[in-house]
Amino acid sequence: MDTKHLQKFPYLRKRRPNSVIVVCHRKADPDAYGSAYAVAYLLKYLYKDVRVKIGTPGGISKLAAKIGKIHRSSLVESPVIPAVDLIVVVDTGHKELLADWGELLSSSEAIKVFVDHHPLDESIKILADHLVVDTSVSSACELVYKIFKVKQIPLKRRVAEVLLIGILFDSHHLAIAGYKTIKVVTELCENGASIVSAKKLLSSRREHSEVVARLKAAQRVKLFEVGEWIAAVSKVGSYHASSSGALIGLGADVALTMNHTDGYTKGSLRASQIFHKDTRIHLGKDVASKVKSELGDGYGGGHPTAASFTVKEPMGKIESLVLKLLSDKLDDVVMTLL
Repeated sequence: MDTKHLQKFPYLRKRRPNSVIVVCHRKADPDAYGSAYAVAYLLKYLYKDVRVKIGTPGGISKLAAKIGKIHRSSLVESPVIPAVDLIVVVDTGHKELLADWGELLSSSEAIKVFVDHHPLDESIKILADHLVVDTSVSSACELVYKIFKVKQIPLKRRVAEVLLIGILFDSHHLAIAGYKTIKVVTELCENGASIVSAKKLLSSRREHSEVVARLKAAQRVKLFEVGEWIAAVSKVGSYHASSSGALIGLGADVALTMNHTDGYTKGSLRASQIFHKDTRIHLGKDVASKVKSELGDGYGGGHPTAASFTVKEPMGKIESLVLKLLSDKLDDVVMTLL
């Protein structure tokens, strides 16, 4: 990411905004909430007395709400965008993730800036006036920290804490963090953040319904072999991401969990770090986005080892397509193990 580009954030030239809204993706997770919280602080630092609210389509996740009880912000859940001068959207790579807010953003005359670490879908690019995108960073929070650093804006301890929480969440407690991310974490700790406190805030006992969903995913699993790799496919009614992650934890190299309801199939894809490193398959670009593009109406995208999709097709058809996409990339045939 070009530092000169970051220095110009939020790209208003000489205009001073009176009112700003920072928007997260639906059911904002700790990375989305943390990056929005930090951007809101940054804008208040740059423009004294500016009114800043955080828009949360569909509310925020339980983990984000837990963070919000300590690090509070002014949240707006209803899909209403007032007469604002600037809209900053964080951690949202597809218009579908904005839920009912998407059309409101389309019609708004405010300057729209998107800050993200995902590859952006065209549905986002056509909305944006300015893009701040770096797919090499671990999280939106890490990218927001880069903006702070380039603009030489001092970090309050509370902002450093929220950014650290978001980074730990999206990097799986630094399990997939590289040197640059570790360096950022070190600098955040030097500004008063605590890894121990951040991990404690992120830790919680899983709800009974989530535990049941993860166990059902294992109970219903179908196993496939693609070359030397094992793919696991299962059906669960909820907690798709958690369930696909659980299948990876059990030993699968790549996992897909799905459910079909109200005419749409929602799915979650996960892969192990070894699978991604050895195959270079990017689940967001090589699988989820292609599921959407080949099957039409819906959404598909995500990270190298974590992605999701929503499409208007039956699960059997999607299962076959995902396995075909994997076998084509691996140049091998799919064999049923169980």
